[in-house]
Amino acid sequence: MNFKRVSTYIGRVVVALCLIYIFITLKDLDFSKLIEFYDISWIFKALFLSTLFCFIYLFNASAWADMIEIVSNKDPRSDAKRVYLKTVIYKYLPGNIFHFLGRHSLSKDHNISHKEILMANSFEIIMLLFSVLFWLMIGSLFFEFKIDIFSYITLDQNKLLMIFLSIFVTLGIFIYYKGYQKSLFNLKTINIFFKNSLFLLGSSLIFISIFTLFFNYHYSVVSFFNMIFIALIAWLLGFVIPGAPGGIGIRESIYILMVPPLLGVDVQIVTVVALIYRVITIVGESMTLVLAKIFEDKY
Repeated sequence: MNFKRVSTYIGRVVVALCLIYIFITLKDLDFSKLIEFYDISWIFKALFLSTLFCFIYLFNASAWADMIEIVSNKDPRSDAKRVYLKTVIYKYLPGNIFHFLGRHSLSKDHNISHKEILMANSFEIIMLLFSVLFWLMIGSLFFEFKIDIFSYITLDQNKLLMIFLSIFVTLGIFIYYKGYQKSLFNLKTINIFFKNSLFLLGSSLIFISIFTLFFNYHYSVVSFFNMIFIALIAWLLGFVIPGAPGGIGIRESIYILMVPPLLGVDVQIVTVVALIYRVITIVGESMTLVLAKIFEDKY
């Protein structure tokens, strides 16, 4: 049995179910609730957040350039960043791998093998998983919560901590089994870890800010950090479930399920926020093409 094919099939089924769930939520949307909040400034706010999201990708682009340097012992930093930024939007193409494949164009102008680029891509996946799992485990230790999903599944602090810890340990065993520990654990990778963490934090803050900028919601300290926690969970699941380009459907469903009981806001408002965030991220990821052009012209 082809495990990759089966996992992709399961992932697509999960995505389909999530999209159906979102559609059902949207079907009951009361537009009169939105009209009282909407004004023309929404467009400018969305463009501002999209621009911020675009620049946040510089953290990941710089981290990937560091990985290229580590695996190839060469330093094509400006070109590596340009190629990374140019291919960000490709992940929305069917197959969910074309942003990885597009990066192989870096080998044309530099003496870097396709194997080294493939290894840098693999290290990026590992480091992003390591970064998000690390912060999720920290969050599980400090922030108490209890969330009911579909009224019969309860997620609490202890359950999520054990889930994230299990995944983290499994990832560690994989790294050790593959012999990646020497390449991954050094001063350079600590720098990569912080860059990836800044990307994750920045993307989470953009999601959180939509409630304030668009719907005038004010957070307590606890709800603010718990929202970061939920945003990281959504990012992780959207990242690891196959068949979901850019985490479409997965992340929105997580927000709709987990945010209302935490903030005490209407499910329909959260659904709209999730869709606004998706538009903001797609526009921001499209803007990275402009950033790539700037790098190309400058260097």
